[in-house]
Amino acid sequence: MQKLLGKQNEEICRVIEYTVNTLVPVLAATKQELDNCLNSLAGGFVPPGPSGAPTRGMADILPTGRNFYSVDPQAVPSRAAWQVGRSLADALLERYRQAVPSCVRPVQSSSAW
Repeated sequence: MQKLLGKQNEEICRVIEYTVNTLVPVLAATKQELDNCLNSLAGGFVPPGPSGAPTRGMADILPTGRNFYSVDPQAVPSRAAWQVGRSLADALLERYRQAVPSCVRPVQSSSAW
């Protein structure tokens, strides 16, 4: 590091150590994703692992291709956020019912991803 940068930088050293010792090995293990997918389709065991998205900076879920065993706490809204969302949805549905009186109940959908 000293030779490359001309000085020692502890933060850069920690990032490099994390990358070399943690990220590279788990990224190399992502090749198991296809094997585990095919194994699951054949009725075989798929090893468990945490859920989440590596694209959101969650490197701890790597390697991918495992059976999710937990809920991603960063993706689940807090009780307060859920209450705000519910209030907004209720208000939207009420405005729709007023705008379209013949509609008893509009179609509702949700996404779990």
